[in-house]
Amino acid sequence: MDRLSLSPVCVRVLGGFELTGAGGDSLTLPGRKLRALVALLALPPGLGWSRERLTAVLWGDREEELARGSLGQALAVLRRLLGDSALVTDRDTVGFDPAAGTVGAAGVCALWTAPQWEGA
Repeated sequence: MDRLSLSPVCVRVLGGFELTGAGGDSLTLPGRKLRALVALLALPPGLGWSRERLTAVLWGDREEELARGSLGQALAVLRRLLGDSALVTDRDTVGFDPAAGTVGAAGVCALWTAPQWEGA
């Protein structure tokens, strides 16, 4: 796993998951849950997820303390790979910073939440 030194990153979630770095290099994430975490954090762009919700969605089969630990480990991997600025975190929420990159489905999300959602 290579550390991404330059932003932006590109997250593609339509037509299969893909994460690419600034140079267009494909970045490999170890495991499906880490890929799912990136996809969740990237959509909708600019909005965060509660840590409680993320642990329930991704590690709901584990005890609460173990699930929180798994989320913490996953976020540490993402920070090492993408850099600290790619994630926006606080005590309760986690999100993907839209300034850190692009999301392949962002246009669809914008249409879906817009009043003219039928265009999506």
